[in-house]
Amino acid sequence: MSDIREFIHERREEGLSYGNIAMMVKESYPDYEGSKSPQALRSLHANYKKQVAEIPKLPEVVSGDIIDNIKKPINENILHWKEVASKLIELNDTMYERKQTLSDELEHYKKEEQNLLHMIEFEDDENKGFQYYKKLKQVREEKRQVKNELEVLYEFTQQRLGSTGRHMTNVVDGLQNKVYFVR
Repeated sequence: MSDIREFIHERREEGLSYGNIAMMVKESYPDYEGSKSPQALRSLHANYKKQVAEIPKLPEVVSGDIIDNIKKPINENILHWKEVASKLIELNDTMYERKQTLSDELEHYKKEEQNLLHMIEFEDDENKGFQYYKKLKQVREEKRQVKNELEVLYEFTQQRLGSTGRHMTNVVDGLQNKVYFVR
C-alpha cells in the first residue's frame, strides 16, 4: 500500500495529473485491488502527505563531525528482571527433576500395590491377609500423595517457565548488547 502512495507522490512531484497517474497505476500495479480512479488516488496521496508531514525531521549531521555509535547502559530494573528470568530457569529445572523423582516413586508404588494385591489373593491366613490389607492401604495413600503432587507439577511444567526465562534472558542480553546508531 505504501508503495503505491509513494508512486503517486513521486508522479505528482513530476507534475503529472491524477488522471495520468491513474492510467500509470493500472499498468504498474495490476494487482492493486483498491480503486484506481483519480479521486481515490487523490485521497491516497493526501493521506500519504499527512503521514509524511507528521514524521519529525532529524537534525542534519554536519559533515566532518565524528559521532561514535552509542551503547547505553542497562537500567537496574531491567537487570532485576534478568535475575527473575534466571530464577525461573532454575525453578523450572528443579520442577522437572522433582517430576522425574515422583514419576519413579509412582512406578515403585504401583509395583508394590500389585505385589500386595497378589499376596492378599494367595494368603490363606486371615491375620496375615489383614496385615497385607493395612499395608496396601498405606501404599495407596502414599501413592495418592505422589499423584497429587505430580498433578500440580504437571500444571507448572505446562507453562514452560524455563523457555520463558531463557527468552527473557535473551531479550535483556539483546538490550545489553544493543548499539544505537546516529543517522
